[in-house]
Parts: sequence; structure tokens; C-alpha cells
Amino acid sequence: MQAAVQRPGDTGRFHALDGLRGVAALVIVAHHAAMTSPLVTVGPDRPADPVAVEVGTAAWLVPAQATLWLGPAAVAVFFVLSGFVLALPGPAPEPLRRAPAFWVRRLLRLYPPVWAAVLFAYALALAVPRVAVPGQSWWTAVHAAPVTLDALVTDLVVVRGVTWANSPLWTLRWEILFSLALPLVLPVLRFLGRRPVGAVAVVVALLVAVAAGRATGSNALHYLPMFGVGIVLAGHHGRLRGESRPAFATVLVGALVLLGAGAAVDGPTPVTDALAVAGAGALVVAMLSVRAAGFGRARAVRTLAAWSFGLYLVHEPLVITATVLAPGLTPPVLLVVVLPPALLLAWALHRGVELPAAALAARVSRQVARGVRGGRPNTVPVVAGRP
Repeated sequence: MQAAVQRPGDTGRFHALDGLRGVAALVIVAHHAAMTSPLVTVGPDRPADPVAVEVGTAAWLVPAQATLWLGPAAVAVFFVLSGFVLALPGPAPEPLRRAPAFWVRRLLRLYPPVWAAVLFAYALALAVPRVAVPGQSWWTAVHAAPVTLDALVTDLVVVRGVTWANSPLWTLRWEILFSLALPLVLPVLRFLGRRPVGAVAVVVALLVAVAAGRATGSNALHYLPMFGVGIVLAGHHGRLRGESRPAFATVLVGALVLLGAGAAVDGPTPVTDALAVAGAGALVVAMLSVRAAGFGRARAVRTLAAWSFGLYLVHEPLVITATVLAPGLTPPVLLVVVLPPALLLAWALHRGVELPAAALAARVSRQVARGVRGGRPNTVPVVAGRP
């Protein structure tokens, strides 16, 4: 997850993109609340012989089943947004020379909130042990893993993979790996997509790569091209910020149609994944329009955007704990119960960890940049907001 960018001397911000990230975080919370329903029988890690739910029956129409794949679509939005924000043109085209400062800044912004969320999840699991019982959804049951030191270290490192203690951290693995690779891939994608025709061709190739990753089971091929779509869009962000109301409405409707087509209730396929990423890219384009500015400036939206990273990091341990303490809660009631404390913790994480981490990252990256440049003034872009 990544915030909008503000360059030195630039007062403009992509507020609507901030708001989009906040809405996507809410969708993820609702998605995980839905996954606690025992009627959910499909999913990327589902048992080999789930009880079938026939499409069109009353069981299929419950919110848990109908919203199942909106969560992965929201993740695609996160990844495209991160690629877009990190690839906005900087003051000097020397990504390799700026790489050490960028890596330091990026890792110092991402890891402290992640570590805080991991420690919170493990403390909650120790206080309220997670036990698999009959009648649970498969998704709830797989969270009943033992709390071990090895699992804790795995979750703190992130890039080795994560456990079910706080499973949304799996996306941070790809955020970090993408950040490490960015200085190498950014100039290539900028060059290939510098013209509109080339940009369209690159985006199509990236969507094909996403589909191929799903088909072959290669997670790297599946997820990393999603960031690439954002990189290509960033190269043309100036011409994408249109003022036409009909154009904005058309792109927005098209984005929602593509995201809906990618929200397959019977499980992901190469085609649905590519459609979801295309929808995420179109949604980012729609939010670039000046017609979306009012949405981004709304106080509630900006508050949600500020807390979105923390909300994403802390909500799942609360969802699982609530199902252990009150196993009969339906997904809508569970969402109402969990959301207030999740937002409160997200606010605390933002104020107590994210903002200090961002300040530390800025200071250390400036020192690294000066060292790399032999004491010359720092020209590293300043990224404002949350990771």
C-alpha cells in the first residue's frame, strides 16, 4: 500500500487516489469478515474436497459467497496504486544512483508498522487461542496454527512468506520485493511505454503476464506485473488527468465492470485475474480525473485514507478473535463489531508508528543520499503519506 506523492515545491496531491486506497482497505475488511461464513467453499487455499454450493441457490447468494473475490480485486488496486505512486517522474533520471536512499526510505517506512502489527497479532493469539471447531469456515479453521518463535520470525521478515497469524501481510512481501526491483525495472518500462501506443502494448503484455502467472502457479509472474501497470500509468499521468465529465463516467463504469467481471465466485482464473487488474488500472485512471477531486477531499475519505495502512495491518487478528469469542456471528454483524476497534487501532498505529517511521526514513535516506553523492545536495524525491 502506498500513498500519494508530493514533490518539493509541488502543492498538488492525488487526493482521490488516497481515497481509493481507503475504500480498498474497507473492502478487504468486509471480504475477510465474509470469509468467516461456513458457506464459503471456494478460495485460494480451500480444502481439496469442499462442500459444493450450487450457483444460484440461496446459499450462493449470501454476502460471504457473493463478495468472495472482491478482496483480491482490492489487492490488485493496492498493487497498481503502489506502482503508480513510486514511479511518478522524479527530478533526475538516475534511478540506480538514487537506489540506496530509496531502498532505505522505503524499508524504514514499511517495516516498523508491519512489525507492530505482527506483535499485536501474536499477542492477541496468545491471549485468545485460536482453535479449530466444527462448523467453522475453512478460512477460520486454518488460522488455528500454533504460535511459535519460528512463525514469529517468518512474519517479521515478511519476504520469506508469512503465516496465518496475520495473513494480509502476504501482500507486503510483494510490495517489498517490488521496491527492491524498482530501480532496475523503472527505466525499462518508462522507455517502452513512453509513447501512448507503446504504453498500451506494455499494459497488454503485463496483463498477459498476470494471466500466465495464474496459469503456471508462479506468484512472482502473477503479482509483480500488477505494479508494472501502475508504472506505465504514472508515465502518462499528466494527459490522464482529464476534465471531461462523460469521459470520467465512462472510465469509472468501465473500471467497475472489469472489476466485477474479475470477481469470480467460483475461484480465480487467468482471465478473471487479468480483468481485475485491468479494472484496477482503469479505476486509477478514473481517480486521476479532476472530476474525482471532490471525493478525495472529503474529510471522512481523507481520514480513512490516513488510517488505511493500519486498518489493513490490524483488522484480521480482530476478525479471527471475534469469531473465536462469538462463533455464531454472521459476516455483517461481525463487520459492525470489528470495524470500530480496528479503526481505533489503525489511528493509533498511524500516529504512534507510521508517522515516526516516515520521519526517520526521510532523515536516514537524506544522509544516505548525501553519502552516495559525495556530500552534494539531496535530490531524492520526497514521498508524502503512508506506504
